[in-house]
Amino acid sequence: MCVKRGMRTDSVQNERDTIQQTSERSPPSNGAIQLSLSNPPSTSGDTQLDRLITVEGELRFLRSSVITKTSDAERKEAATRDVTDSMHQQLILLCEWAKKIEIYNELSSKTQFALVTNYAAQHIVLCAAFRSTHLSDSLWLTNDTCLPKDSPTIPDVNRVTGKIINTITASMRKLGIRSYEYIALKGIAFFDPLACINSSQDEIDRVEDIRVQLIQCLESRISSESLSSTSTSIRLSQLLLLLPAATSVSRDLIEDVHLCKIFGLADIDLFMSNLLIPST
Repeated sequence: MCVKRGMRTDSVQNERDTIQQTSERSPPSNGAIQLSLSNPPSTSGDTQLDRLITVEGELRFLRSSVITKTSDAERKEAATRDVTDSMHQQLILLCEWAKKIEIYNELSSKTQFALVTNYAAQHIVLCAAFRSTHLSDSLWLTNDTCLPKDSPTIPDVNRVTGKIINTITASMRKLGIRSYEYIALKGIAFFDPLACINSSQDEIDRVEDIRVQLIQCLESRISSESLSSTSTSIRLSQLLLLLPAATSVSRDLIEDVHLCKIFGLADIDLFMSNLLIPST
C-alpha cells in the first residue's frame, strides 16, 4: 500500500530494516515498563479484539519500543529531527500493523487507504499518549526521546504536545487504562465507516460491523472485571470519550505538519505527506 501511494520499494524496505536493526541493537532496559499483552478472561465473540491483541504482540519483533512505556532513566530531550523521525517510524509501523489484520486485507485498496489516512494522525496521538502515562509533563516518543510540554527548542509543537498530555494522557492515567483497552481503542478509531464514504455500501457496512464488534468485545472484557453493569457502562463511556479528544488533537497535528512542510520547518517527506496531509 505504501508503494502504491508514492513511496519507493527500496525506501519502504530501508525503513523496515532500520526499525528492525534498532530493535535488535536496543533491547528494553531494565527500567522499561512492558505493555502486557496477556488476555483477561475471554468470552465468546471476542475474536476481533483477540486478533488485534495478537497483532500487537507480533509487532514486538518489528519494533519493541512501540509497545513499551519507557522509564525516565537517561532522559534525552527531543529535537525537531527526533519528532519527525518518530512520526515517520510510527506511520511505517501503522502500515505494518494494518497489513496484519485479516479483515483489513479483505477490503479494497481504496477502502484500505481511506482507513489508514483517516487514522494516521490519531495513531500518532494515541501511541504517544499511552506511552507517556507514567509522566505528567512530557511525551515519550518511539525513539526513546522526551518531548516536554513547553519545549523551548521546538515551540512549533507545544500546542499539540500540551493537548495530548492534558486531555488524553492525563485521562488515560486517571482511568488506569489497561493494555487491551488501549488496543481496542486503536481498532475502534481505525475502523471508522465515515472514513470510507466513497467506498461501496457493502464495504462501509463491513467496516461499521467491525467497529461495533470491537466495542462489544471491549464492553465484554470490562464487564468480566467489573462488579456491576453500571461500572462497566461508565468505564466504557470514559474510554470511548478519549477518541473525540484524540481526533481533535490529530487535526491540530495535521495542521502543524502541513505548515512545517510549507515553510520548510521540518523534513516532511512524501510518505508522511501522503498519510497525514489531506489531498486537495
